[in-house]
Amino acid sequence: MKIAVVIQARMSSSRVPGKVIMEVEGKPILLYLLDRLNLADLGLPIIVATSKEDVDQQIFDFCSQYGVECYRGSHLNVVSRFIDIINSYSLDALVRISADSPLIDGFLIKKFIKKMDRNLDLLTNVFPRSYPKGQSVEILKAESLKANYARMVSDSDREHVTQFFYRNDKEFKILNNLSEEESLSEMSMAIDTKDDLDCFKLLVQTYGESLLKLNCYQLAELYSEINKKLIHL
Repeated sequence: MKIAVVIQARMSSSRVPGKVIMEVEGKPILLYLLDRLNLADLGLPIIVATSKEDVDQQIFDFCSQYGVECYRGSHLNVVSRFIDIINSYSLDALVRISADSPLIDGFLIKKFIKKMDRNLDLLTNVFPRSYPKGQSVEILKAESLKANYARMVSDSDREHVTQFFYRNDKEFKILNNLSEEESLSEMSMAIDTKDDLDCFKLLVQTYGESLLKLNCYQLAELYSEINKKLIHL
């Protein structure tokens, strides 16, 4: 199967605007994510999917600076962005991850890719969730996404890509990967709020680049320690 990793990115976050390329200890958040993926040596194309909005020119410029492939499409119709990428790269499947997940475990993605086959419409670890937010991995079969695009009539379905499949799960072959250890579904390693950003900043200040080599369970232990420190600040 021909697979690519697609990073969904935008500057216009309502709670933490510009977080994607915001620098933490002199390094853009998106670069932490890319370093994590490159460390896993996935052997797949990595494409940042952003919009044609003026504000997202900064993401395109970042990609140009760091030699990362970038596709610009519809702002709110994210499904159309993905389908354009599928067609442009002749993909059989794509790995969907979010740019607000700077410490996503690339080796986890590598493991999940090995489980993906042509009989599955969607391989996921969020249905139900047992991994932390920020470690979400969804692998979509290209044919399934294209075949069901016309049925994704709501703005919400077209923005959130996979919720249509989860809502209609009886129609699709969905394989959910559960955590091999205790459920960490209540933990967040994503940067969704200012508190998340503060936690990530303190984590990087405390542990530096050594974070890049840790798996999601090792990171979970550090996040627990950092959150305890933030509570007492």
